[in-house]
Parts: sequence; C-alpha cells; structure tokens
Amino acid sequence: MFLSLFVLLGAFGTKTVYAGCAESTVLDYFKCQDVVGKEGTCSTPYIRQFTFDCRTDTCKTYAAVCSSNDLGNCKYHASTSSCWFDPTCSTGDCGTGDPTPTPGSGPTPTPGGGGGACGNCGGCFSDTNIPACPADYPNNAGQGVCSKDYHACCQPACPGNGDTPTPVPPTPTPTPYCTVTINPDPVNIRAGESQLISASVVEHGASNMYNRMVFAIIRIDIATVNPLIDSTAPYTSTVTGVNRGQVVITANAYKGATYVCSVASTVNVFPPTPTLTPTPTPTPTPDPGQCSVTTSPAVLNLDISQTAKVSASVTSGLGSATISQMRFGSYNITIATVDPASDSDSPYSTTTTGVAFGSTAVWGTADLSDGRTCQSGGSTDTDVNVNGPTPTPTPTPIQILTPTPTPPPTVTIQGRHKNSIGNDLVIAGQNVTISGPSGTFSSASSPSWFFNSISPGTYSVTASNIVDYTTSYAVCINCSPPSGAYTIGNSLTVNLPVNSNYADIYFKYILMPSPTPTPVKVSVIGTVYDDPAGDAGGINKCIGPYGTPIKPGGGSKVKVNPDDREGAVEGNGSYQVSQVLETGSKTILLQGMDPQYQCTCPTGPTGCQYLSADIANGSNSDWDFFVSQIRPRWLKVFEGSAHVQGNLINNVPSGNVFIADYSGDDPGALTKSSGSIVNFVPGSLSSQPLWNFTDQLSASAWKYGYRAMWLRAANPSTDPGDGGSAPAAGVYRKTGDWAILGGGSWSNLSGSRLIFVDGSVTINGNITLADNQAFLAVVASGNISVNPTVGNDDRKASPTAADANLTGAFFANGNFNAGTTETQTDKQLVIYGSVAADAELLNGGNVNTQRDLGNSNSTSPGVAFIWNPFLILNAPQEFTDAVMDWREVAP
Repeated sequence: MFLSLFVLLGAFGTKTVYAGCAESTVLDYFKCQDVVGKEGTCSTPYIRQFTFDCRTDTCKTYAAVCSSNDLGNCKYHASTSSCWFDPTCSTGDCGTGDPTPTPGSGPTPTPGGGGGACGNCGGCFSDTNIPACPADYPNNAGQGVCSKDYHACCQPACPGNGDTPTPVPPTPTPTPYCTVTINPDPVNIRAGESQLISASVVEHGASNMYNRMVFAIIRIDIATVNPLIDSTAPYTSTVTGVNRGQVVITANAYKGATYVCSVASTVNVFPPTPTLTPTPTPTPTPDPGQCSVTTSPAVLNLDISQTAKVSASVTSGLGSATISQMRFGSYNITIATVDPASDSDSPYSTTTTGVAFGSTAVWGTADLSDGRTCQSGGSTDTDVNVNGPTPTPTPTPIQILTPTPTPPPTVTIQGRHKNSIGNDLVIAGQNVTISGPSGTFSSASSPSWFFNSISPGTYSVTASNIVDYTTSYAVCINCSPPSGAYTIGNSLTVNLPVNSNYADIYFKYILMPSPTPTPVKVSVIGTVYDDPAGDAGGINKCIGPYGTPIKPGGGSKVKVNPDDREGAVEGNGSYQVSQVLETGSKTILLQGMDPQYQCTCPTGPTGCQYLSADIANGSNSDWDFFVSQIRPRWLKVFEGSAHVQGNLINNVPSGNVFIADYSGDDPGALTKSSGSIVNFVPGSLSSQPLWNFTDQLSASAWKYGYRAMWLRAANPSTDPGDGGSAPAAGVYRKTGDWAILGGGSWSNLSGSRLIFVDGSVTINGNITLADNQAFLAVVASGNISVNPTVGNDDRKASPTAADANLTGAFFANGNFNAGTTETQTDKQLVIYGSVAADAELLNGGNVNTQRDLGNSNSTSPGVAFIWNPFLILNAPQEFTDAVMDWREVAP
C-alpha cells in the first residue's frame, strides 16, 4: 500500500490547503463551511485534514505565521494544516474596533502595508504541550478558530478602533541585523528517521534583539519539524523524514513579534531501507535465504562534474549461487549519475558523477544465478554529497532580508512489478524507462521503482519486454494503488502538469504457456547375435564382438514398455518395434527364447532387458541383444581310468569324450558297480566306447576307506598342525575338521606324507609336489571341499600336469566337492592324481564337480583329472593293495 499526501502552498489569490485521512483512497475535498463537525470521520489512528479558504494573501509565502485575516472563519485541524506567513502585515489585517480581530473581518489588506502588533495570530497550539501563550502573543482566542484541544495565540489589537490606526512615532534605533546558521547543513536523513538540529545567531551592531527562533518546512509531505518555536537558547528542533525528496527548512530569529533575520537550509530525505518482499513460488523449493549487497565507499563527497568509483559486492546470503550481473543506480539522477548501469565482471563497479548541488545515494542490486536478486539499502548504500562551487570570500555586508526562494516544481512517477495474481514479482531483465521534459532515465529496481524530483509535463513510460512473458499495465494519476483494469502493452504516456502530481503504475507479467509439442513416434531397431564366449558388454548399449545373427527360439520377440509395443525376432536375428513415443524412459526386453538359450548382454537381476533406455534424438537403433546356448558343466579324465559305484550323468559336449586317450596309446577304462547307469550324451565314453566294465567290489573287500587305511598304518596319532604350513614328511592324524591353507610351504613338497583327518577337510590353496619321488595323500572320514578360488583362469580344453592345482591322492568317506561361485565364471580345477568319494563304498558321498565355466563349457571341462603314475610307485604299503574283479560288459 502506498500513501501520498500533498500540501500545496503558494502565492495565490485564494489560499487552499488540501489534506485528508492517511489512507490509500482518493481524497474528498470540502469547502470550509462543509467540514465543521466532521473531524471524527477517520478511523484510529488516522486523522482527517480539511481544506479551508484563506483570504487574499498579503503576507509573504513560507514565512513564520499568518495574520487572522488569512485564516478561514471555520474549524480546521491545526496539527498539520497550519499555514505560516510573514508577520509583517498591512493595516488591512487589523479588525474594526475589536480588541482581538474577528477572523475574516476588516477591509481587504493592502499589499506592502505597514506592520507591527496588528492582531496577527501565531497559529494553533496544543492545549497540552503549549497551554500558555507567550508574552508577545498574549491573547488566547480559545477554540473559535482551532480544532478541539488546540488554541490560538494572537498579538494585541491594533491601536485605535481599527478604522484608522493611530500612528505611533518610531523610536530611532540602529538598524538591527544578524546572521542565523543551522547545524547540520544540509540535513541528510532517511524516511522514518529523525535528526536533531540547532540554530544560532551572530549579532551585528546590536545585542539582545532576539528572544525566540521559529522553524518552518513548507513540504510536510517530505519532512516535518517539531517544535516550530523555541524560546530558549540554544535553539533546537527535530526534523523527521516522511517521504523521499528534497525540501527547504528555514530558521527565523524574532525579537518579540519582530522578525529579525533568517537562514534557509536543505533537508534531503532518502528512502528507507527497502524491505524485500519474497516472491511466492508454486513449488516447495527450500528457501535459499535473504541476501544483501553493500556498496563501497559508505560516503562519497564530490564536486560538480567530479567522478569517483563505487564498487558493490554480495555480503550475505549468496549461498551456492553465483552473480550474473551487478546493477547500479542513483536515487536522484539530478544530483548524481552512474555509468555503467550494470557490470557482469567481478569486481563489480561503476563511476559516479556529481551533477548538481545536493545529496543522494547510489545503490547496487545483484542478479543471482538461482533467480534471486540482492539489494543494498539504508546503511549499505553509498551516500553521495555533491558540493557547489566554493564561493569567493566577500566582506560581510549588512544583511538585506530577501524572500526564501521557492523550490522548482517537481512531479513523481512510481510503480511496482506484479505477477498474474497481483503479488510483487522480481525476475531478471525488469527495467523501466521514462522520457520527458527532464530527459530520459531508467530504473532496474524491483519490485518497486520510482523517478522523483522530475519536472512537470508529459512523459512516456516503457517497461522492458521479458522473454516468455506478456506485459500489461494499470495506471492511477494522483492516487495509489491503481484499481482499474490492466491494458495489454508495455508502454504508456502520462501527463503530470502540476507541481506534486504523481503517477502510480503497475506492470503485470504473465508467463506465456509453452506450446504442446506433437508427440514423435519412432521404431526401436536392433539385432540378436550369438555370443558363445560371452564377450559382449557395454555401459548403456551392448556392443560386440558381433558374431552370427540368431533367432533364439521360434517365439522370440522384443517388447518396449511403457508403450506396450513389440516386434518379432526374424530368422536373421533382426527386430523392429514400431510406433514407440520418442519421449520418456523405456524398458526394452527380449522375450520368448527357447530354454537352452541365455542372455549374455544385457544381463542383470531383471533378466535380458535394457532399463531406462533413452531412444530420443536418433538413439532408437542398435539396441542389440547377445545370447548363447546354455552349456552344461562336465568333467574329463586324462590318461587314466575311472570307477563309478553309483550313477554317472556327465554332459560331455558333442564330439568330446569322458576319458581321453593316453599320449600315443588307447584310453583308460571305466568300471562301475553292478546296476550303475552312466550317460555321456551328447558326447561319448572314449575312443573305445566298449571299454565299459562291471566289477564286483564290496564294502568288506574294499581297502581304501578311512578306518581300514588308518588301522593298516598302525593307528598314527601325531597331529599335523593347523594346516597353515605343511608338516614334515611322515604319517599323521588330525582329530576334527581341518583347513589346508595351500600355497607357500604347501608348494613343491618333497618326501612322503600320509595325513588322516577324522573329520572334514577344506583346501584353500594349491598343493604341488617337488618331484617324481614325492608322495601326498589326504584321507578324511568326512568331506573334502576345494575353495572355488583354487583353479586356473585359463580354461584349457586339454590341460597337462604343469597346469595342476592339486597333486596327490584325496580320499573322502563323504563327498569330494570341487567348489563353485555359482555365477558361470568359475575357474578350471586341474587335479594331477586320484580322487575318491564314498571311499568305504557305503553310499556315503559323491564326486561333485560343480565348476561351471559358462560358455567355456562347450570346449573345456570344469574339473580335469590327470592320471599320476608316480603316486603308485611312491605310495606306502597302505595304498598298494587293491581287490578288483573286472568283467567286460557287452555293448
């Protein structure tokens, strides 16, 4: 809400004072006879001020008091509507025969007439603050001409009956004169602030010729002074800023009712420190906080045409934002200007130039990268004082009283930037430019802007267009705020012909809706490739090697969600999914593959699909899939034989064998117990498929179980240690589970070691023998398990003894577990020696190969057993007996 109150004083034939309630509505004006009894029509804490008509003005404008003839014969509110005029009045200002003249009576005063104690009244005074009238204005006229709780103090009646004043012979006295000074000079304050001032008198040629000081300000809409009269030296009063602007204050020295001398000074009222109005936002974005700008230096004293640098910086609230530009401006460009008006490079500065005598301030506003603006104001502005030319000293003459000069007429153009719902709006690029009699000026201040102290006349007012916004305006002349409808456009013309006219203009910015784009539909295209080695990979899209295109099943297809569109995989592996919206995140998945196929890329817990695929901007092609046939894990025996006590299902790849030939010789044989089932599909047993024998082994005749061998070894009891390092050559027994660290001292073992473990064994590293004379056997009553970290990354189709991870004989009454990571990325385990599970033939365990090499299963066994003939040669007696009865089985 804006409040604008104007008091118009001037040398007119009929003097009219305009006033009204301190409210933001159009003021009602009344004639003097219309206002009696209406003093209470305003709401608390406001008061109504009325107009009144004075008689012909014969007194000097802007002087101390009015004669009674200059006051309308009606009630008026004296607290703000007192009009003060020079006490030197014509004889026409006297009444006719009354001790105290009746207001409004007597002949029309003659300008320039004689003065003196002629019934002039000193205005209306508060009954509380000034209950008694001074000696030179002794007559208390009561409430006849003043409003309630106020009284008038007047001079004695004119001599005689008032028709013809009785001349009083003058007493020859020296012409009195003096010099009055005001301190401080000028008075610089901000609206809402007060400043104590003092006035002093230097006498010339006389003494004790003044006994009071009368203070006066003609534009109480800009500043007020209180008290108006001080009768005790040192003479002081208080000036209070009301609205931004410049006004004249006078200090008038009196001897009794006689005006002696005066001085005029300037009161510069600067705007109050602006209160930033937060811009409401439609989303719950956390408030980044208030910020402020400080300009430097704090005070700048210039001569006319002199320049100086002013810099600015954000001193609080910047946060993580950066400064896009710093804008500068002068509150009164008739006193000082700035150039440039903005600076985008740190350190941010401008050049200030003194234009005319007076005081103003330079402000800085920072536009931040997060859309906020930071402003200086009040104590953070740079106060600029422009000094006039230094006068040439001259001898002090006898003072010749001259009228106080009338300030030039001025008008104001002001307003605010608003959004679509009428709230204050701050956005980058807001700027208002006016052009008229005073020149062309711009203001980037936001949300409020103003141009004051400009000459009356017609002005064009233009707001800069903001990209993506439509602009409209509403205007109110001599009223605030604008209440009419908004007009589309960013430029208008206002006519302000009279002093103190003002225009209040609101510019409204409405964000234009973005056009709805037409949805673009594309086809998602790709190919399915055979990737038997599983080498494909990538970050966003899978890439080669690009093998043979393949259709992984008769019902295979590709589907795109959330569009719910799909396309079949063709015989050449290609696919196309049409009518897919280009915008948004997509899921592209391969479906309907036959069971023997698996996806090698993309892979993940969600299956064979791309997640969050972006197909916009030409990225709708090359969404390829890579698959391979699921290849079962299997084992292979090299240069040795195998015995199966139960059943054996070994998925030997097509073209491969379970038992390989000896180097330059035939393969070993397979023996099995009666009733055992063996299957090597799609491969075969060996190059000699008929070498498949049935033996008659039984638990009572078999000699390689834990207990039988331990008893034959004379019940050894020496503990082999914790398994961290290999024990010395010898025969040992471990009671309880045992872990072999492997590697280190378990590498290149020499001598013979036979270790019985009454429990289960875990092997965590490689075990190798030094030469062909060494021997190692581990016999466990429980399981023997190999850690899946033991093995070779190089998965060979035909490994040799040099590739061995474990060398020796490993017999378990329970299971022999080769170990697996269950991720189809297992290492190949190579054993150079012998392995037995269910060593006592009591159906207590199995040989579990477990190792899954993924796509390498097509060529390489997960576990390779290589016959080691040196174990037989170097074995102790316990390992040399065997009872077997082999029989050839008919094919």
